[in-house]
Amino acid sequence: MDLCLSSTASVFYDALVVAGGTACAQALSQDGAAQHFVLETYKHSKLACTLNEVAELLASLGMRLQPERGCALNIPTPGVILADGHTAQEAEIASELIAALITGRHWGRMNVDAVPALRVSALWLRAHRPRAT
Repeated sequence: MDLCLSSTASVFYDALVVAGGTACAQALSQDGAAQHFVLETYKHSKLACTLNEVAELLASLGMRLQPERGCALNIPTPGVILADGHTAQEAEIASELIAALITGRHWGRMNVDAVPALRVSALWLRAHRPRAT
């Protein structure tokens, strides 16, 4: 499938990995569709992994998930991985990602009710699922 961010929803995906970099973090902080996608992923208890500077994006969205200083890999709430790609080993990040994907949904997250994203019904999902192009 070839979809763009403005024409899809996070409910169709099992996880979100946001690449790091200052430019990426700045671009995402100014893109409402991207912010909504991240918020929906969190609200629906799906895996969310951010690398490097993008971890600050979650805090800017009101999630209060700050990485622990000096720690290469943080899991501040179930299914959220804040990774420092400069100091964490790739195998370590991959291992955490795989374990979190196997778990599926990550219930018991903090601040879920405060996240401004909608819960989606099964009827809406059937009517709006992406079609292969």
